[in-house]
Amino acid sequence: VADSHETCALFAIVVHKPSYPEDDPIIFAFNELTRRFDLYLSRLHAQGNTQRGLMVFDESRHEQRLQALLRSYAVEGGPYGRLRNFADVPLFANSRASRMLQLADFIAWAVFRRYERSVANHFDQIVGRFDSEGGRMHGLFHRTRNFMNCFCPGCLSRRVAGPPSVSQA
Repeated sequence: VADSHETCALFAIVVHKPSYPEDDPIIFAFNELTRRFDLYLSRLHAQGNTQRGLMVFDESRHEQRLQALLRSYAVEGGPYGRLRNFADVPLFANSRASRMLQLADFIAWAVFRRYERSVANHFDQIVGRFDSEGGRMHGLFHRTRNFMNCFCPGCLSRRVAGPPSVSQA
């Protein structure tokens, strides 16, 4: 991942659940992932790279709910408006059958260890691959009430870069 092609972009959402006990972290993370991936594809489209995106997840008990959400976001709009750059609803597969999902599991594990265990050795190798533009890291989002005092790469990049433009929101 660290040495992959320059167009490789990672996305991860980290939710500090104690800060938001009333919210469903699965739905929040899904909403943020879809929005950020759609914005990434919109930026590519504006540069002449007009491809559609596909999200692939490990099998989950949330499969039907997430597929229905993405389908409705594409037609009716979601919390951040209508998604325009997806080829289809999310696909779900067994990670044992897919090397790409095993890679996604590794990335999720590295992010988990960085945020939950303060072990950053693997995370530090991939942190430069999270989608970013103009100094703002879009591909790594940390939702915490302690945002102003958090020095993780995602929070710090948003504070340093200043308020987002309309296309970055």
